[in-house]
Amino acid sequence: MQKENIIEFLLTSGFNALTYEQKNQIKLNRPTPHLLLTCQDGKGIKTFQKNWYNKFPWLTGCDKRNKVFCFTCVIFGGEKEWSVNGLSSIKIFLRKSEKHAISQNDLTNQEKCHLLGKVRIEHVVSEGRRLAAVKHNEQVGINRRLIARMIHIVCFLGKQELAFRGHRENNKSLNKGNYLELLELLAQEEQLLKEHLLSSAIFKGTSKMIQNNLIECVTSVLNSKIFNEIQRVNYVSIQAHETTDVSCRSQMSIIFRYVVEQKIVERFIGFFDVSKNKTASGLADIILSEN
Repeated sequence: MQKENIIEFLLTSGFNALTYEQKNQIKLNRPTPHLLLTCQDGKGIKTFQKNWYNKFPWLTGCDKRNKVFCFTCVIFGGEKEWSVNGLSSIKIFLRKSEKHAISQNDLTNQEKCHLLGKVRIEHVVSEGRRLAAVKHNEQVGINRRLIARMIHIVCFLGKQELAFRGHRENNKSLNKGNYLELLELLAQEEQLLKEHLLSSAIFKGTSKMIQNNLIECVTSVLNSKIFNEIQRVNYVSIQAHETTDVSCRSQMSIIFRYVVEQKIVERFIGFFDVSKNKTASGLADIILSEN
């Protein structure tokens, strides 16, 4: 866009229709044409002075309309005399210009014009998203460390064949169960875990449901590893034994036995309730479902 056509374009098409780059380009190209504006001043003729553009940095002109305007008001909107109609009389031009220069509307528009191009909104949004992602990733890292501690406790209790829960697990109990007691023991030496247990209101990892979920997750990972091993061996023997739990329900334990790297390994798969059907067919169905 040619510099001398900028004001005419803005008056007809508007500033908001432009792209961000075009707006910045126009901001840096204030038209300052020589205008043929005259008026009778006493016995002489007063003419438009081009040095007025230097005296009023916001002043601009349109040679096609032969009028002067406020550049920032044309861009952002303002008094019609300066933003739409323009001034064609210079009889009291200096007085009007000085008054306009200190008006609240013009000062606001000058500030907008000054800030235009300093910070792009997409950059602000992008930076905001980056900071949000950084904060999110930091929280994810903290959550992973906390979950890792809980998984270590689950694995330890499983390896040592220890019960998870106590008879009473409230704050007044002297023995809340192995899981909670170990969690609090680790919290004494690890500030992150201690702060989590004291401040977290959504997820603490101490409830019975969370304990069961962690056990199921660890079991799933171990079973996946076992089944991957089985896929690579030639022979597998299955051992099934019946036992009775503390509630007098019949359970069947299943163990897989096979060779890995010339070593015989035994993998315990789990206990399965067979109290409702202890027939050969019922037991076989459970064994086949786990293979």
